[in-house]
Amino acid sequence: MAYSGHSTPCFYPSATTKNAIIDAFARDKKMKREIENICRCKEIDDLMQIIYLYLLEMKEETIIELNETKKLKYFIIRMVLNQINSTTSLYYRQYVRNSFLFDEELMGKTDSKDWNVNELNDVVTAELQKLPFYYRKIFEMVADNPDKTFPQLAKQYKIKSYSIFYTYAKVRKILKKSIRKRGL
Repeated sequence: MAYSGHSTPCFYPSATTKNAIIDAFARDKKMKREIENICRCKEIDDLMQIIYLYLLEMKEETIIELNETKKLKYFIIRMVLNQINSTTSLYYRQYVRNSFLFDEELMGKTDSKDWNVNELNDVVTAELQKLPFYYRKIFEMVADNPDKTFPQLAKQYKIKSYSIFYTYAKVRKILKKSIRKRGL
């Protein structure tokens, strides 16, 4: 393969097999720091495990080709961004979905001094009371079990997981709208 511009055509030149490439990536501290700078999440090790899992599930030829064409780094960064930003990704479902309901990004405020917690709590409580019983109970169930995914909750409470997902999403949307409407 003719390659110009760089002395080595590979992202991990000493790795020639899929497992060797993934192992080199797993040991690459510089790459891990770059990913930490991109995502700024506290579950970085869990995110990395998800990335390793996806890489291990890929075809060997694909990973070798990505490494040889120096596209592996871009591919991994793209996977990280997709895991963080996509609402259907494994990482999002396990960590982001269950994050604190009123984080700074959601509220649109960057300084915690801007928050009026009592007023916010009053608004949320009042809005929850206006909702149908089922909506309230689903929201409370998800909020009380932040470490569980929708399928786990569905199995535990014998409710269909998509019903939990859509109800929870609907309640969050209602609460966000009410909070923004009041300027909190």
